[in-house]
Amino acid sequence: MTRVLIADDNAQNLYLLETVLKSTGFDVTPAVNGLEAIESALKNPPDIIVTDILMPVMDGFELCRQWKSHETLSGIPFIFYTATYTDLKDEKFALSLGADRFVIKPQQPEVLVKIIREELSKPRKAKQVAPRKTPEKEAKELQQYNEVLFRKLEKKVKQLEQVIEKQEKTEDELRESELKYRTLITQSPDGIFIVDLNGRFVSVNRVMCENMKYSEADMLSLGIWDIVPAEYAEQHKKRLAEIMAGKAANEPAEYIVRGKDGNLYTVEILSAPYYEGQKLVGFQGIARDITARKKAEKDLQLSEERYRTLVEKAFEGIIVTQEGKIVFANSRAYEIIDYPRDQTEPKPFIDFIYEEDRNMVSERHVKRLKGESLEEVYSIRLVDQRGNLKWAQISSALIDWLDKPASLTFITDITSSKKAEELLKASEEKYRSLVENINDVFYTLDNQGIITYVSPVVERLSKYKVSDLMGKSFTSIIYPDDLPGLIESFNRLVAGQMEPSEFRILDKDGRLIYVRTSSRPIYENGKIVGITALITDISESKQAEIDLIKSYQKTKKTLSDAINTMSKIVEMRDPYTAGHQRRVAELTLAIAKEMGYRGDHLENLHMAAVIHDIGKIYVPSDILSKPGRLSPVEFNLIKTHAQGSYEILKNMDFPTVIAQSVLQHHERLDGSGYPDGLKGEAITREAKVIAVADVVEAMSSHRPYRPALGADKALEEITTNKGKLYDGDVVDACVRVFKEHSFKFE
Repeated sequence: MTRVLIADDNAQNLYLLETVLKSTGFDVTPAVNGLEAIESALKNPPDIIVTDILMPVMDGFELCRQWKSHETLSGIPFIFYTATYTDLKDEKFALSLGADRFVIKPQQPEVLVKIIREELSKPRKAKQVAPRKTPEKEAKELQQYNEVLFRKLEKKVKQLEQVIEKQEKTEDELRESELKYRTLITQSPDGIFIVDLNGRFVSVNRVMCENMKYSEADMLSLGIWDIVPAEYAEQHKKRLAEIMAGKAANEPAEYIVRGKDGNLYTVEILSAPYYEGQKLVGFQGIARDITARKKAEKDLQLSEERYRTLVEKAFEGIIVTQEGKIVFANSRAYEIIDYPRDQTEPKPFIDFIYEEDRNMVSERHVKRLKGESLEEVYSIRLVDQRGNLKWAQISSALIDWLDKPASLTFITDITSSKKAEELLKASEEKYRSLVENINDVFYTLDNQGIITYVSPVVERLSKYKVSDLMGKSFTSIIYPDDLPGLIESFNRLVAGQMEPSEFRILDKDGRLIYVRTSSRPIYENGKIVGITALITDISESKQAEIDLIKSYQKTKKTLSDAINTMSKIVEMRDPYTAGHQRRVAELTLAIAKEMGYRGDHLENLHMAAVIHDIGKIYVPSDILSKPGRLSPVEFNLIKTHAQGSYEILKNMDFPTVIAQSVLQHHERLDGSGYPDGLKGEAITREAKVIAVADVVEAMSSHRPYRPALGADKALEEITTNKGKLYDGDVVDACVRVFKEHSFKFE
């Protein structure tokens, strides 16, 4: 069997070449560099060698030079097979070293095998050692070798630089892409979340937290069943199982969830399984709060039903025609023209018009299509299905009906002139009575804000007579501070942007009246020529709102005064620690702000810190001010102040967290605290904050039984026992407050 020695430092190339040659019947010996190849050949000479050029230890060129200089190997065919040295100069140099063939990678297997067989079929050269080269020739050959090697290394360096440049560009693009997608998720108007297989939230974006009224930390401590009302749990579980099984339709589904505020929200969630590699680890979803939309849909449905009722119960007949044929008619229209409800084929409206009036109707329709100005209401004669002649008053308008042009026609039966007059009078009286007797003021303005009509109700509201206001600018009765906003609102309305607005008007006696107005543009020939609006007096509700705010502020001040009073009572009984509660409260407030507390949470925590030692009222003052070390009995009496504080506060109208925080502010994470020996998460987060502030202040201040230890010693204490006695996040925040924000007790 023909033996082929192959040399290549690339394991994959070596394996592929070995596989190809073995599959065609060759006995193959592999080597990973020139030195290994020449050592193998000397032990067991092959019939032919196929080698790469760029290799470690000994490259292909040096291998060829030594091969052709060796008595045993010089007659064995030598083939270069390279993808790196592809220049004609490289081939020329290789052949000058004695190589028999120079082949460029890659080659089809059958082509490479054919080349090897061709070299093997050539007459074997006699074994002879090449004559010793002169120093000049060896120097020249070495120079050529160095030039080829330098040229190839230079090319490799350029390729490497290109690879590095491309890699850096790719990394920049990846960072930019990551930032872009992170921004998309963070700034998304929809909630985005990931839930693990146990239903626990593992990732939520800002909008998800805001919609559910939770902080991010709160959300990540919850599972989906914590926010799903019990009555909707089965529906959610079924849907979740379908998602995990990949059976859920790729479309959003509606769910009911409960926010931290206790309110129910309707959300539309598009969900999909979430994988890490090939492993299913949960599901991901995009949640959109559609509570307002669902309400709007319901309101729209109610509105549609109301308008349907109005149309069906309207006194006037309403007909819609397309291409001259009736495609809709309300109940009154059926009665007037005697049009059968079960008519399957639309009938031309012209068939119901008296023959002598048809040309007039057709001419008006053509003019309307051209946009010409026409009298909106006119009279014609109709002929019903039974041939009865009726007088009708009609008005028409061009509309879109199911995305196609159509005519909307209102028909009033005026067969009897007297009846028509009575109907007209009754209708006019009805609308006038409606406008004049409702509690709201109806008015119209032109484009310049001049009052062109105002209902008499204005006299009750503002004590102005109608005659006082007609032709006057609407701004003349507006409270001056509200004029800029109202003028801007008026301009938007004239531009077609309808929106309600609230402002104040001055009545004739100078009294301020809070009002809300709802307005609509008035159109003539497609152009806005003014507005029509209703004014509603909201003074009572506004005053109630103002009174409520004042009451809240007064109650808040009373509560604050009570707290400060309780704090001073304690300080009066314990003069050595006077100001302790205040300073603890100062540090507590600084730590809480550093940790992100805001609003009521921050205020409640500060309040708890101010009165955290109120229970010392129960402790004898001689023990509180004792200068020496306390006996166990005395110290146990001191310990009762936490429970005592709780007993004082628990029945007061304070948020629950205040009493709980005061009760637990001497508890420690490892259970070594008092009064209940609570551990870890059993202690409220607020109590953990007060605990750290209490320790730092106490160590920093003078006591009867010892001098002040200072802030540095206090920080060393809480840092040493971080995670053991004190909460790590609170300790870190406290250290930052002192180190980064230069906190000092006042």
